[in-house]
Amino acid sequence: MPRFAYTARDRSGHPVAAALEAPSRKDVLRILAARGLQPMRVSEESAGGLRAPVNGQPARAGAFSLSSSRSVRLTRAHRLPFLQALHDLTTSGLSAGEAIRLLSQRLKDPALNQLCTHLWERISEGAPL
Repeated sequence: MPRFAYTARDRSGHPVAAALEAPSRKDVLRILAARGLQPMRVSEESAGGLRAPVNGQPARAGAFSLSSSRSVRLTRAHRLPFLQALHDLTTSGLSAGEAIRLLSQRLKDPALNQLCTHLWERISEGAPL
């Protein structure tokens, strides 16, 4: 079973750092919530410690990783319309998660669609935006 390292805050706001075994990241988040902890960071550990960055390289600015083998480069021409659409949806009353889910269904640009789909998957697992 995978082992996850986490940093969280307890009910009084004090930081707690530890590790636990669980089938998935989603299960870790459920366990932490049941313990009354607010997760700040959860990462899966490999046999030798925390997982390495994608391809052994740190992430580039403007790139995000969709899986361990692919990353998509977003240009300013991609980012600005995405952020404007996200802003419009959130100011009209949608939560950030729902706005991203809606954008993932409606965007035609493959890079932006992949970005929204990936963000929605992470948010639905409990990761912060």
